Amino acid sequence: DVEALRRIFSNLISNMLCHGNGGYKIKLFKREKNVHISFENQVIFMDIVSMERIFERSFTTNLSRSSSKSGLGLAIVKELVYRLNHDLEFSLEDNIFNIGIILKLET
Repeated sequence: DVEALRRIFSNLISNMLCHGNGGYKIKLFKREKNVHISFENQVIFMDIVSMERIFERSFTTNLSRSSSKSGLGLAIVKELVYRLNHDLEFSLEDNIFNIGIILKLET
């Protein structure tokens, strides 16, 4: 579904630019029978508790609560990725936040 993928990528790029603090990278690579697309950026104020909640509807960090953001972007990403039968992974290491989409070429 091209529209769903467009929405996923748009939401992830928007999230990177709104909440990142530089070090923006988008990587695309093939591993085995899957295509991986990784969205990475530096963060200052993310902790493990926030990271575990980022895909919840209406969750925003304290820093972004004053903005007009609804907190739905990553919840929509998660819903669409799973609806398309793909996988999602995320990590936080040394203030580098990474969200990866794993597109299954064969299901």
